Amino acid sequence: MTNREEYIEKLDAKLREWNAEIKKMSAKMDQAKADKKIELKDRLEKIKSRRDDVRSRLDKLKDSSDDAWSEMKSGIERAWKDLDESFKDARDIIKQK
Repeated sequence: MTNREEYIEKLDAKLREWNAEIKKMSAKMDQAKADKKIELKDRLEKIKSRRDDVRSRLDKLKDSSDDAWSEMKSGIERAWKDLDESFKDARDIIKQK
């Protein structure tokens, strides 16, 4: 298995974990107080949008040539970092409920 294939598998696995966490957060949102529910809903929408961006970039990465994948890797890593930060923000809101 090449580094590229390992990288893609790692990202796919992490996206599956994050999809499960989004479901958990959605359930907790339903239990939150009204003001926190609105804030958490906004964060979850942002998370879903960023997750979709990462998924799109990952799909493009899978179809890219060997020469292009290292160039695309930096873009997906930035998107990944943004998604991770969004999850941290949402977790902080959940802790406050």
